[in-house]
Amino acid sequence: MSAPRLDDWRVDSLRLTAFSNGVIDLAGQGWWNQFTGSEPELTGRKPQAGEAFESGPYEDGNLQFQTAFNRIDCIFVASPKVNEIPAFEGRTDHVIERFIPAAAQWLSSLEHPFIRLAVGVTATKSVSDRASANSTIFAYTGIQNIDQSNVQQFVVQLAYPFKSASVPDCEIMPLSKWASILATVFSMPVGAPAHPKVNALPACRAEFDVFTPSGTDQVFERKQIIEVIGEMSATVVTQLTNGVRR
Repeated sequence: MSAPRLDDWRVDSLRLTAFSNGVIDLAGQGWWNQFTGSEPELTGRKPQAGEAFESGPYEDGNLQFQTAFNRIDCIFVASPKVNEIPAFEGRTDHVIERFIPAAAQWLSSLEHPFIRLAVGVTATKSVSDRASANSTIFAYTGIQNIDQSNVQQFVVQLAYPFKSASVPDCEIMPLSKWASILATVFSMPVGAPAHPKVNALPACRAEFDVFTPSGTDQVFERKQIIEVIGEMSATVVTQLTNGVRR
């Protein structure tokens, strides 16, 4: 059984989400420019749906800000690659640390009363075959008494909530989903005509949605936003390092 090891994982998407107790309108805010120092490549609005977005290339990925009524998302997705599963460059914890704290600082500067926060991270571990992916899931989740040799589609979802260390009476729900997958990888054959070829490689995928539950009207102070989001991102790194623990 594969032991948990942080260096085996590559992050391919990051998300910071917040809910306000009022409507959030992205139009005219210039958030993408404030965060990146440049202008977005694409902008769009769906007034009837209460949605708007700004997006464009940023560092080694694509960054998008989007709003829907009282929700705002800041989403960072790794750029596609040839012959590789898409992922950001660098160690998992370093990738998280260079984006999430900056996004938290930006979020805390907004003049909105935020009542819910969430951090999303997806990461992939390349493996030799499906059995190795299943073994990884067993190691990270602690599940036992299942015959791995007979498992074809293996998905596990877990969440052990804990109390925030920085905000009184604030519960944090670290929902994680572990799955054995076939990751889509594009390759470019040599010669003409050169048409992209699609390959499927075995992998283990971990998806994290760490959030504060609904049902509360508690408004987070600016300092608390940064602290709670820091706890959330630290939880993801801990689980990818040591596995899911109560």
